[in-house]
Amino acid sequence: MDNSLYGGTPLDPGVNVQTGNKLVINADGCWTNGPETPPYGPDGIAPSSFNEFYVGTLIARIGDGGWFEVGSPYKGKVTSSGRLYFCFNDTNSFDNSRGEPTVRPYIRPKARKAGGRSCGR
Repeated sequence: MDNSLYGGTPLDPGVNVQTGNKLVINADGCWTNGPETPPYGPDGIAPSSFNEFYVGTLIARIGDGGWFEVGSPYKGKVTSSGRLYFCFNDTNSFDNSRGEPTVRPYIRPKARKAGGRSCGR
């Protein structure tokens, strides 16, 4: 896995979101950030000394925006439009990250305003 926040490449699942969408992200599986670390899931393993997220936590960003914690599950309203990216909160992706995460984003378009013409009229 080379999708670590520092030293890796964000995972691009090919998903675009729009402002106002409702976003649900389910994640599971186990991974580890080093040979001495026991496997853990999307919520990470311990407080981080390098940022506000737990070590190993699944995080995401939209476009060039800031990273936010996903863990599992994540539910929120999209506040900016762009491509959705994922990373693990880890400082080293070179030779120590192992595992098989599964990440499933679901996007619900923003609701249309009531009114307008009805079908069949």
